[in-house]
Amino acid sequence: MSRARKIAVIAAAGVLAAILFLFVAVIVVVSTPWFRNFVRDRIVAEIGEATGGRAELGEFALFPARLGAQLVNFVLRGTEPPGAPPLFRARRIDIELKAGAALLRKLAIQSLLVEQPEIHLRIEPDGSTNLPESGAPTGPRPLETLMDLALGRFEAFGGLLSVADRRTPLDVRGENLNARLTYHSAGPRYTGGITAAPVHFTTGGNLSLPVHVDIPLEVTREALTITNARFDAPDSHLEASARLTDLRAPHGDVRLNGRLALPELARSFMPRMTARTQGTPPLDVNATASLDGNQARFEMLRLVMGRSSLNAAGALTNLQAFTGTFHFSGDFTMEELKNLLNLPQLGTGTVHVTGTATTGPRGLEVKAKFSAGNVALNVGGARLTGASVSSDVHVFGGDVSLTNIRISALGGSFTGSAQIINRKRFVVEGELASISLREAAAAYGLAQPAWSGAVSGPMRIEGTLSGPIADQLIAQAKLSIAPGGGGIAVSGNIDVAYNGPAGRVSFGNSFLALPATRVDFSGDMGNRLSVRAVSRDLNDLLPVLALFSSAAPRTLPVELAAGGEAVFDGTVAGSLADPRIEGRLSLTGFAVNGRKFDRLTAGIEASSIGAAIRGAVLSQDRLEAKLDASIGLVNWKPQPSSPVSASASLSNAPVESLLAIAGRSALPVTGTLAANAEVSGMYGSPLAGVALTIRNGAVWGEPFEAVQARLSYTNGVLQLTSAQLTGPYGRLAASAAYRHRPGDFRSGRLAFRINASALQLASISAVSARQPGLSGVVEITAAGAGAVQMGAPLPFLLSSLDAKLTARSLVLDNRPAGSLLVTAQTRGSDLTFDLQSDIAGATVRGRGAWRLAGDYPIQANFTFSPVELGAIARLASGHLDRISRNVSGLIAGSLSVSGPMMRPRDLSGKLVLSRLELTSLVQPAAGAQPWTLRNDGPITATLSQSEFRLLPARLAGPSTALSVSGGMFLNKGNALDFQATGRIGLELLNMFDPDISSSGVALLNAAVRGTLSKPDVNGKLQLQNASLSVADFPNSISNANGTILFSGTQAVIENITGETGGGAVSLTGRVHYGGPVTDFRLQATAREVRIDYPAQVSTKVNAKLALAGTTESSVLSGNVSVLEVMLRLETDLAALLAPGTPRPAPVVQTGLLGGMRLDVRIETVPGVQFFSALTQDLQAEGDLHVRGTPSQPGMLGRITLTQGEILFFGNRYTVSRGTISFFNPQRIEPIVDVALETRARGVNVTVLVSGPVDRLKLSYSSDPPLAFSDVVGLLSTGQTLSGDPLLAARQQSALPQQGIQQLGASTVLSQAIATPVAGRLQRLFGISQLTINPQVIGTAITPETQITLEQQISTNLIFTYVQTLTEANPQTIRVEWAINPRWSAVGIRQQDGRFGIDLFYKKSFR
Repeated sequence: MSRARKIAVIAAAGVLAAILFLFVAVIVVVSTPWFRNFVRDRIVAEIGEATGGRAELGEFALFPARLGAQLVNFVLRGTEPPGAPPLFRARRIDIELKAGAALLRKLAIQSLLVEQPEIHLRIEPDGSTNLPESGAPTGPRPLETLMDLALGRFEAFGGLLSVADRRTPLDVRGENLNARLTYHSAGPRYTGGITAAPVHFTTGGNLSLPVHVDIPLEVTREALTITNARFDAPDSHLEASARLTDLRAPHGDVRLNGRLALPELARSFMPRMTARTQGTPPLDVNATASLDGNQARFEMLRLVMGRSSLNAAGALTNLQAFTGTFHFSGDFTMEELKNLLNLPQLGTGTVHVTGTATTGPRGLEVKAKFSAGNVALNVGGARLTGASVSSDVHVFGGDVSLTNIRISALGGSFTGSAQIINRKRFVVEGELASISLREAAAAYGLAQPAWSGAVSGPMRIEGTLSGPIADQLIAQAKLSIAPGGGGIAVSGNIDVAYNGPAGRVSFGNSFLALPATRVDFSGDMGNRLSVRAVSRDLNDLLPVLALFSSAAPRTLPVELAAGGEAVFDGTVAGSLADPRIEGRLSLTGFAVNGRKFDRLTAGIEASSIGAAIRGAVLSQDRLEAKLDASIGLVNWKPQPSSPVSASASLSNAPVESLLAIAGRSALPVTGTLAANAEVSGMYGSPLAGVALTIRNGAVWGEPFEAVQARLSYTNGVLQLTSAQLTGPYGRLAASAAYRHRPGDFRSGRLAFRINASALQLASISAVSARQPGLSGVVEITAAGAGAVQMGAPLPFLLSSLDAKLTARSLVLDNRPAGSLLVTAQTRGSDLTFDLQSDIAGATVRGRGAWRLAGDYPIQANFTFSPVELGAIARLASGHLDRISRNVSGLIAGSLSVSGPMMRPRDLSGKLVLSRLELTSLVQPAAGAQPWTLRNDGPITATLSQSEFRLLPARLAGPSTALSVSGGMFLNKGNALDFQATGRIGLELLNMFDPDISSSGVALLNAAVRGTLSKPDVNGKLQLQNASLSVADFPNSISNANGTILFSGTQAVIENITGETGGGAVSLTGRVHYGGPVTDFRLQATAREVRIDYPAQVSTKVNAKLALAGTTESSVLSGNVSVLEVMLRLETDLAALLAPGTPRPAPVVQTGLLGGMRLDVRIETVPGVQFFSALTQDLQAEGDLHVRGTPSQPGMLGRITLTQGEILFFGNRYTVSRGTISFFNPQRIEPIVDVALETRARGVNVTVLVSGPVDRLKLSYSSDPPLAFSDVVGLLSTGQTLSGDPLLAARQQSALPQQGIQQLGASTVLSQAIATPVAGRLQRLFGISQLTINPQVIGTAITPETQITLEQQISTNLIFTYVQTLTEANPQTIRVEWAINPRWSAVGIRQQDGRFGIDLFYKKSFR
């Protein structure tokens, strides 16, 4: 080995030995306490210098083998006061360096683990914190420093974060704080996050809000990035994202969004708003901002809650001083703000707000404008709808100023301003304009007042916000009221001032005026207020009542007459809390419920301690009433111990007037009342006494001479003493005592006594009116007691009674009628009674017992010997009396009743009729026996357990054998179960009406079930050879046979046939009687039936009619075909011209006929003839429609006379044309238009009859033409004035004309005299025509009388003899020969003896 090599080896070995020595030395040094203390002190010093705080380290350990160190109980203190938790504290910190870090000459930490770190941050009221000031403020930025460390892994766990903000105060305490960062060399960057669960946010002593925090982080040399950090509470959550650079003066963007539950936030931060926020929608938050050091700019801040929203934007120019400006606008619904802001005045609508908010050293200042339209507000108990509000708002410090206020509501407006000063005082002033009283009343929920007016004027209100506002309020107003449109116009001026601290309301000269009323008032309500009211129509005041009661009357019972007035003059003194009212009321010329009075005057006093009426006087004619009364009060309310006093008198008072005033005018009591009353004692136990007398009056039409009574009330007992009634019938005396329960006048106990001696029945007007001829003496004595319970099913329960009723010496229609004795007496709790009577010749005995306790059970038995029904009917009068005129009978049997009277359904009874006999008093036909119906065996009916049962009962009589049985169940809705079988002689109908004559048999087999209100009848009724006739009815029915089937609530008439008027009739249909009304559908047919109606007319018809509807509304419809008409006229048709009797007024029908309508068509068959002694070969065609009702029928249609001859005015006429028309659907009103032709002495005469039958008009024409008088003479006597018809035709222009009056003087007088005589002579001697004609004819218009006898010898030869009674040569003889229809010859011998023959040719020109 060379030397050099050896030296090299030795040197290398020396170096290695040195290194080994050095390593061993380092290990030894590092392991020494000195080195650990050196490093520990160095760490503490470096941390203190770097942070500016004071670091403390409990233990320090080095681990050279793994290049690690451990710090235990490390503490870093800031500026917190002694005893406060340090700024930072960690139980243990583990540090591990990277291998080769020494060679790299930089600190390279592989991992840093912190166990149970605690951070305690304090923020003082002045904004300072316990963060220390760093001794080395300059240097690289924190992010660069962190990236230079290249910390492989950082982890903190089990930590605690505490922030105590003494400004808010807000305490934040985050538990389970964990942090994690991992270094990535590619980038380079850190990733990780911070979590805490939960973080408790607490203000004051409120409930804490737990929030779970999860913040994802990414750190680069340029920025700190937070992505979707979550802050979750139980009901709220927020998400945040940010990118920040230069953490010492942060720059970057922040985004925030989330949803907050306001009730949750209120519980922790504003507990008083917890209740208000219940039910509010969540608050959505959305914001974006940018940071620039100590400045923050909010590009967008949007808050949305339900339908409300707020948008804002602005900047904080100094984050530490919280200085900046924001511009905002928003729309808020009043419904959502009402509870949130505790403003119950808010109703509905939307408020729009725009403005600016500025923060700075002086605090918050807001300038805004708000407006709202169509909103609803609740102000002072009023609800304003459709209102609009706008104002400018300025808020600064404790002051709020509202200017340019305008509120449009209630038909008017308010303009003005308002201020809140230092959060203590407020002032509102402005002007009202045209506020509608009607709309104001509606806003307060009052009834629409009849008044109409509009209020305007200035007002000012000021007060404090602390304490009761009304006690500190000061208000002034000068208001004017102008009449409004519609309603009662009201006007006035009100000058009012309110001083709450002084408790005074002052009025200047103020008034209110209505159309007939004016109220003037002035003064201080806290001192003396004068009031004067004058009214000439008290109904002006009705709207006042309507304001307080929906049941207010439409008119007052007190009415002022013309010239009358009501005046009140008074004062209101004292304080507002304790006013005193004094005044005098006067009414003159007034009426109460229509009863007139002259005058009422009264003094009135009222205060919180008492009220009084002094010297009240009411007068009218002789009536005079006086009253003085007073009562003590406590705070305006009477107390049981309040003293009461009253004295009243009344004289010459008509009872009916007093009843009318009391609203009981329906009570039928009359008389003149005088009374005196006194009241004393205490309100809870008054003492009262009344003495009254009524003279010369009547009760229910029963006259009396006097009623006298004395009433007293004391200690809960009302007593009636010395009461008696005297009249022409005798005297009735009574007394009673009623003791009610304390405080309850509706329940108590009543004792009474009644005594009536020798009452004369004949002197009792009600008895004599109902039963004339009844006389006798009645005596009544009764004494008893019982319990009163108003409103109970039985308001009076008898507990004791001792009574006796005697009716003796009864006489009816001058025949003894017997006597009656009823006694009742209580023995213990049992009331026994006894009845003895021989009224109407019948012996009636009854006895029973009634226990006046429990259910009031009764046991009674009655027997009655044969009772003559006619006598009972005469006593009962009415309908029974009418039946008794046709029916007589006897009845005998017994009746027993038992069971609890308080439970009527449990009563039981039994009725046994041993004898029942009914005999018709209608005179039977010759050889027939009177019709009698009697029982065949006893008739028994029982009542037990609400079941009425009729045991099988048999009734027998001529052609009658009927069996009836069944029952009715009262506890099952009055269910029925009856059966009836047998045969009934229809002569039974005679018993009920002597105008009915009937015979035949009806076979019955039926069962009745269902209920009384809805019976269910099943069975059959069969008629056999029945006949029926009714007096004054034109037709009778005979040989009627048929069947009626009953099924449930329906009766079906299968086919009932019969004979009447020589023809046949049939009836079918159905009747339904189960509903509220009976409905039916019946069809009837008639074939060749002759009807003798009206008088002197006999018509043969075929008919098919239907009656359908109900008993209340029905229609009779169908068709009637007239086959033949016979007229039995005893005079000629000229009688139609004689004045007739007035048309009778329609008879108002009731029942079935009252609701019936007619719809019947009447038509004639072709070639129908009208037969009469005064007509010949008369034919007509008719088509009529009968309308209307039976009481007022109408007719439409026409009858056309086609051919025939008629005797008219003593002459025979041929019908050339004729119609009888009916145009009135409301009545039968024939309109006649008939043309009649006749031929007299060669002259053709035409008579036109036209018009209504009660106003017929006649006109004559002749061929050749004759004067009117000649036509009348020719028709009446067979000759004209000249004697020659042809000469009369030539001279008619020279003769005087005769008017219609002369026609009446001749023709009507002729018919009046001649018609009765002529009719009899024609029948006696067979003369064709006899005329007695007193005429007023001739040139001198002198009376003449002619008798004309006419005999038709053959069909074409007529002989006439005329005798004039007023001339010497009165005879005229005339013979007429009709050669053919056109040619005729007339031979005549005149009165002067001349004889002539005339030939006539007839031709008609149409």
